[in-house]
Amino acid sequence: MRIQKLAIILLAGAGFAAGAAEHIADYAYQAEIETDGPATWYRAEIPVSVQWRAAHADLRDLRVFNADGESLPFALVERLPQVVQKRREVTARMFPLYSIVVDPEPDAAPVSVPVPAPAPEVLLDSGLRVRRDASGNVEIEVIPSAVRTNPSPRPSPRTRKIQRGWLLDVHAADFPLERLSLDLAATGKEGFFPFSIEVSDDLEHWRSWGQGRLVRLSFDGQNILQRDIDLPGKSTARYLRLLWDDAEVAAEVRGVRLSGAVTGIESSPLVWSQVVAGEASAEREREYIWRWPVSLPLMGVRVVLDEANTLAPVVFSGRDFQPQPPAASVAMERESERRRLRDVLRGKRRDDRPRAPAETPWRALASGVVYRLPGDTGERMVNELSLSGAPVNQLRLRIDPRGSGLGAGAPRIEVGLRGREL
Repeated sequence: MRIQKLAIILLAGAGFAAGAAEHIADYAYQAEIETDGPATWYRAEIPVSVQWRAAHADLRDLRVFNADGESLPFALVERLPQVVQKRREVTARMFPLYSIVVDPEPDAAPVSVPVPAPAPEVLLDSGLRVRRDASGNVEIEVIPSAVRTNPSPRPSPRTRKIQRGWLLDVHAADFPLERLSLDLAATGKEGFFPFSIEVSDDLEHWRSWGQGRLVRLSFDGQNILQRDIDLPGKSTARYLRLLWDDAEVAAEVRGVRLSGAVTGIESSPLVWSQVVAGEASAEREREYIWRWPVSLPLMGVRVVLDEANTLAPVVFSGRDFQPQPPAASVAMERESERRRLRDVLRGKRRDDRPRAPAETPWRALASGVVYRLPGDTGERMVNELSLSGAPVNQLRLRIDPRGSGLGAGAPRIEVGLRGREL
């Protein structure tokens, strides 16, 4: 497959006259893009080095030519944060719920013994204790004693306890519940197993979340298994209660998982520059400065840590330094001289000698601790700080003397910009 070559061209300095044709030879900096075969259009990421060579931060001086020197149309697209959905899943803690059933006389129908409200015919197992602490949190624990939340009738030769359903503790789910998945025993009953779903935040007030149905069938080597139940997904809940419609033929459940989606903002990946060494400041020790020809909206900075056992508190500051143009300084000096001569002729005395414009102040961008230290599971390193994206053309680093420093020589850094595509 033939490799197509395109060239990104950056204008250096003055522009062209209106209507003048543009040629590759008119540009000072070129960067090649290689594409894998012919296509209607191409997409390429603009490296940081191209943005450094531009005369304008918005890349208005960027042009694209093909290998034959023909100018091509293009668009600049900035990568923006995107809304993404991430699936989350938790495993619920399970506690069995029981009912007391009275065995009938021969040839009589079975009878269930009613249990007082708020949960008729449903009891927490005698091995469970429900407690509420001072902050209002409810805890469920398994205990070996015979303490019961709702005392059941004393068993008799004609009564027995059957599992009516399950109480699920879903405190760990901090997302809207969208799906309920039941893990069944490897071997067990077959058929249709309908159940009701209820939710509560305090184990006292319950509201319905609809019905569910497990299906487990097999015949002639073929199997049908349905164990996922859709939930409303509109709110979270602390507890779920699953009650079988017919407890006598209930399926054997080994585990319960709940899942849902969380919507968030995912920032676009940054494009990082090559490593750049700083210049030592003449005004202060442990201070270093980086300068760029154009103001760039820096989103992050990485400090290169070459030496192990390094820990240093650092502060990064920046400014968009705009020196006074020489022509403007000469004009200001001439105007001031003219006014001074006029005042002398009028017999006035005043000092309006031209004063240099105030220097652009530094603004704090980020501070933190960078380190490279040994740990139990290997070396640990934190060397990246986030910046606000304010346009700056000078960056200053100050290293706190209370740390170990960043080694001999001027520190080296990488700067990150939000990705832009051509």
